[in-house]
Amino acid sequence: MRHLRCDSPPWGHAGFRHCGGGEPRPRCADLRDLRLWRGGLAVRRAASGDREDQGTPRRVTLPADFPIDPATVQAVVFDCDGLLLDTETLWTGAEAAFVEGHGHVWLPEYKEHVIGTNLAFTAEYLCAIVGRAGDGPAAQAELAALADAEYAKGIPQLPGAALLTELCGARVPLAVASNTHTPRLRDQLTVAGLGHLADTAIGSDQVAHPKPAPDVYLAACESLGVSPADAVAFEDTSHGVASAKEAGMRVVMVPSLHADHRADWTVAALDDPALVAWARMLGN
Repeated sequence: MRHLRCDSPPWGHAGFRHCGGGEPRPRCADLRDLRLWRGGLAVRRAASGDREDQGTPRRVTLPADFPIDPATVQAVVFDCDGLLLDTETLWTGAEAAFVEGHGHVWLPEYKEHVIGTNLAFTAEYLCAIVGRAGDGPAAQAELAALADAEYAKGIPQLPGAALLTELCGARVPLAVASNTHTPRLRDQLTVAGLGHLADTAIGSDQVAHPKPAPDVYLAACESLGVSPADAVAFEDTSHGVASAKEAGMRVVMVPSLHADHRADWTVAALDDPALVAWARMLGN
């Protein structure tokens, strides 16, 4: 779901509002989200020189306006798949090819079960669907080969990934924490043009338990020399949010499928104007 610029409050039928004929944007669920919408609008108007009304400047956005105070952030840890890179789309192609190759129909609900998990879980789950229960290790290799074929087509960044990692990295230490194994994770980042994050990328093969366990986020914070309480995680799935919260971190969520109420701040995309303004204030 991409962020839409809209100067009208995001109310609407069935939780959505269409802005300017584009895609629907999420309805504000509570007053905090309304403040976020207003904060984003203030940032856009401040950037363009607009006024709230004639002769009255719009109030400057301050750190206290954000759900997470940027002055309290000593490090940022990003998820990768579906957050920085559009690899979830590529993996969906591989997973669908695996299921359909066994004569079954790929259903969207299958993706909801495996998104944010790891390859071992995905393989076992899909094997159960296609009648190959217990054949997980072999299926992992098949899925990896199918994914490699998808990767050969290119690995696109998601909107705002380059800008936000650049802004955050200029102010605080960064790491990447993913359920993808480290070699593949670092290759993905490099191929996609985010190679500056590869050296601090930690995959689930380096810890005892993958997400939703907190291990990979704890390892990332340890590698940066910061307490989890002083770091912020960026996630796109509920499994990832659960992992980061269990580690004791604050979480910004950019949902791939569904929002999660446990996140401290939910935005539609990494290039959300309020989020970009927040990144510019880190460490201040």
